[in-house]
Amino acid sequence: MSISDSLKPKMSPNLPTVGEDTSTIPRALTPDELLEVQSLIGGVGDIQDDANGTLTDEEDASEPSFFAWNDEDEDEDDDEGEDDEDEEGEDDEDEQAVKELEITGQAQKRIDSGWHTVEQGETLTSIAFRAGLLNPRIWNHDKNKDLAAKRKDPNTLLPGDAVYIPPKKPRWEAVTARKRNTFVQKNAPATLRLRLLDLGTPCGKVDYTLYVDDVECSQGTTDDKGWLTSPIPPDGRVATVECTVDDDADFPPEVFTFILGSIDPIDEESGVQRRLNDLGYDCLVTGELDDQTEEALRQFQEAYELTVTGELDDATQSKLQTLYKD
Repeated sequence: MSISDSLKPKMSPNLPTVGEDTSTIPRALTPDELLEVQSLIGGVGDIQDDANGTLTDEEDASEPSFFAWNDEDEDEDDDEGEDDEDEEGEDDEDEQAVKELEITGQAQKRIDSGWHTVEQGETLTSIAFRAGLLNPRIWNHDKNKDLAAKRKDPNTLLPGDAVYIPPKKPRWEAVTARKRNTFVQKNAPATLRLRLLDLGTPCGKVDYTLYVDDVECSQGTTDDKGWLTSPIPPDGRVATVECTVDDDADFPPEVFTFILGSIDPIDEESGVQRRLNDLGYDCLVTGELDDQTEEALRQFQEAYELTVTGELDDATQSKLQTLYKD
């Protein structure tokens, strides 16, 4: 992936005189060049001040998410064998960049500035990632005060909520000719934290493999309380966990599938039903407090030594929310 000739040094009052070495002189990208770099690295706001870190030279980079090159013509006297090696090296670097992009996240669709209507499965994290901004820049905006007061958790939004996306603030960055320059994105990856339970008993010290949207994200072992923590793409939609609960080789791995961002706020009937369902209670998500939901509430209240009413009182709502945050 190479940036075209438009990124090569152009004449300006700041450039050196004829014959002076330009290989280590940094210069700022023009607006047109910024757009071209954005298109090459995926168009997720990587050169914006809000979502990015400092641009560094190759020798200072650590775990870069995206790459941008300022290519110069190399010596034409290199033999064909060396050219082949260079091409193979570039292919390897491109494959690695693609793999890192899969883990870091790929924006499903850019979100421009202005009002955005939340859809099912969206969280502030996924919205901010697709908008090329950091979460606080959106959530703390004056136009989102009412939403922030209504939805205490920015990553538990209700479909139909309106979120204001402020415009990005472009920033100039100097790049060095004849070197690979690296942009490290700040708001990726996100972190997923899950707890595996078997009829209420934590599945501790269980080996697992986590996939998000069919891409393997991590392998590991749950802690004593059954928790697993893993980096995931900010815009991931479906998480799948394969784990070996029984040591008997004759038993296949258990497979659990989670729809990320699908839990509605706790003060919505659908949010209560989803939480009860995920905790193992027989409770369909209908959006209405029906007989099945009341029975699930009674069972939940009895299990956690609450007053058994079958109603969604403050104590029951608080306990449900606490279980999802512990």
